[in-house]
Amino acid sequence: MSRPGAQVVCDGMVLCDLAPGERLRVACAAISATLLHPPGHDYYRILRSKLHWGRGGRNGPPGA
Repeated sequence: MSRPGAQVVCDGMVLCDLAPGERLRVACAAISATLLHPPGHDYYRILRSKLHWGRGGRNGPPGA
């Protein structure tokens, strides 16, 4: 059963529900954060691995 409205989800966690007509305002924070990654960290390699990019999809090779 579908419900009207939308959900605000961050990193897989539902933060709140929005009813029809409600708005969500997104703005830059007053402070910033520096993210550190170990040497050799490759964000796109991780995405390719998790999302199966370049492997013919999840259901077999291309054209299957």
